[in-house]
Amino acid sequence: MPDADSLRNQLLEHLRPTRRRLEAGRVLVALRRALPWAAVIGASLCALRLATGYPGATAATLAALAPFGIQGARALRHRVDWKTAARVIDDRYALADRTLSAVSNVAEGELSPIAQLQVQDALGYLQSVDPRRAVELRLPPGSVLPLVVLVLTLIVNGSVRPAADRVSARGEPAGLERARIEAAGTRFEALPSELLTQAAGSGRPAGPLELQQRKETSHLGDNASVRRYFEQMSRSATSSAP
Repeated sequence: MPDADSLRNQLLEHLRPTRRRLEAGRVLVALRRALPWAAVIGASLCALRLATGYPGATAATLAALAPFGIQGARALRHRVDWKTAARVIDDRYALADRTLSAVSNVAEGELSPIAQLQVQDALGYLQSVDPRRAVELRLPPGSVLPLVVLVLTLIVNGSVRPAADRVSARGEPAGLERARIEAAGTRFEALPSELLTQAAGSGRPAGPLELQQRKETSHLGDNASVRRYFEQMSRSATSSAP
């Protein structure tokens, strides 16, 4: 007859797949509870991002997935014990607590001859146990819609750029281009009148060509080389005028 340690190892080895599926099922239940929250948070932040540009795609994605992390951590904190796995097998296969009694016997340490017979009897039944039948893992139908919403939200967050960041025909963000145009108009209107009536460094009245070039290039004030180039063109045009 096998010794107590050998019987114990054989019994736990048969119970281990069922125990793992029970733990996976517990995590699946936790994630199913988090799915509606994740879908609502993800859809709300996606709409806000498309309208205003905030928050960023990474932040919106992490916020949408946060409920899964919280619920998953809670589920993993509590492990499934051997007696729970034995009870599930007994209920599923109608074994009349044979597996549970065997687990209780090996947990006590030393096995009496009667306890050893009980463990061997349970092992005989456990040979035909299918963990997939004992613990079925499936996603309930009510979780399909939140899952679809969440997946679409993540796709939109990763592929669609918000209106504030879309690039204009000039290759600049639309918001930046508008800001530059408005700033250029403000700077042009605020120029002193003597700068508008004199050519750069000459004392002559500024011609229409120079004024137009100044107005068109005023938004390039932060680019010194481009501005100097157009000023040289303006001086050449002024000096060559009759």
